[in-house]
Amino acid sequence: MNPSDAIEAIEKPLSSLPYSLSRHIQEHLRKLTSHEPVIGIMGKSGAGKSSLCNALFQGEVTPVSDVH
Repeated sequence: MNPSDAIEAIEKPLSSLPYSLSRHIQEHLRKLTSHEPVIGIMGKSGAGKSSLCNALFQGEVTPVSDVH
């Protein structure tokens, strides 16, 4: 189920609540589903930070260099 389907499934029962409460819940749902986390990865040179990112995102999103 994608986020918009989940929101729609939750919003239908909200129509039976008072408008202000329903609106308040809807605003919080939208904030939760649009949240984009920021992640920082730190470590020594050659520790595998780029390789970790590429593995997590299943593609080459950061260049990987050879360790000398």
